[in-house]
Amino acid sequence: MSFPAPKFTTGGREMALRTLVGEKLIFTQIAIGDGQLGSLPPAAMTELAHEILRVNISKIQNSTSGFVSVRGSFTNAGLQTGFYWRELGVYAKMEGESEQLYCYSNAQELAEFIAAAGSEIIEKVISIPAVVGDAENVTAVIDESLVFATQEELAAKADKTLVNVTNEDFKAKAEEAGAGGVPPEMAARLVYSGPAVPGTPIVIPQDADTLEHKTLAQILTDTALTGSPTAPTPAQGDSSALIATTAFVSAAIIRLIGSAPGALDTLEELAAALGNDANFAATVTNLIAGKAAQADLTAHVADAVKHITAAERAAWNAKASAPVFGTYTGDGAESKLVSLGFRAKAVLVANQYGIMGYAGNGYNLYGGLALDGHPVVDYNGTAVVKIDNTGFYVYTNNVYIWTNELNRKYHYIAWR
Repeated sequence: MSFPAPKFTTGGREMALRTLVGEKLIFTQIAIGDGQLGSLPPAAMTELAHEILRVNISKIQNSTSGFVSVRGSFTNAGLQTGFYWRELGVYAKMEGESEQLYCYSNAQELAEFIAAAGSEIIEKVISIPAVVGDAENVTAVIDESLVFATQEELAAKADKTLVNVTNEDFKAKAEEAGAGGVPPEMAARLVYSGPAVPGTPIVIPQDADTLEHKTLAQILTDTALTGSPTAPTPAQGDSSALIATTAFVSAAIIRLIGSAPGALDTLEELAAALGNDANFAATVTNLIAGKAAQADLTAHVADAVKHITAAERAAWNAKASAPVFGTYTGDGAESKLVSLGFRAKAVLVANQYGIMGYAGNGYNLYGGLALDGHPVVDYNGTAVVKIDNTGFYVYTNNVYIWTNELNRKYHYIAWR
């Protein structure tokens, strides 16, 4: 991955100039992101276009030529989503002030893709040259917990006579020292760390022929831990590449279980409680969807139209069985609708004297008993009384039919 040389921001240039008059500049963090530079020049940047994460500073190296090298390291451990590493920025502050973006660089089309955790392990060491006014007045917030080191730094610290010792070397030294001891030059390099007194030399076993020659790379990558080795317990919630101790795992399990009852604190018990239904949420949602809403039930119960009391039912039944009595006065029209407000099962009509028919000089009709669907008719089939949806019709033709004679009063009985 190659970035162009970082350029000062306006705030960074001001801070660099202030070191020339003896003020202290402190580098705080390195930021990386995937934002595009756009039309905004680096000098005008106050933050990354789209910051992804911050990297703690592990080392700062001063130079006599007005430059310092700011170094940090990061991995993709805990990274949920991959991104294109396109932006690089260094944050700094003057002593006693707030941090600002000091310098900025953007790789643009040369961006490198950093995969999310799980697909592959990615470790990056970042070394950024930054221009300063006076390197003697420059320092950094160093994260002492960082475990990354370059190969050159590790090789410089490594004791080659210890790392590359062979079986024959161990055997010869053991025989020279005698059983149960080691020569002083080896004792200076091998320090016992067990439960005995610290500083006790390691005792080389009698079967030294079984010791294998190990290179530095093999020790770093192929070491198999036996016995009861210990390691620092990371804080709960840590998702880095630190070793998960039994204490860390136990605490994580306890935190996962929480206050769940003993009958429901394993995945097997939870699955059984859910009926081993892989689509339990959908099943419950569908069952709930088939139920009436509480508001609908409340409204239905309170609906006086749909629900009646026993007293109302008795009163209505009584009304349904009782006949309706009434009168009307004829208007002499060929037909007249006498309104009842309901469709009757039967209607009996008579004139004011109770006469429904008269046989004298011919046969005159003054009424009769009409049934629903069976009207009263004369011998020619002409309607005399006929039931309708809201009452009944009466007729007159001034010859034989006189159920609507002008100004004559009529009586009727209607049954529901």
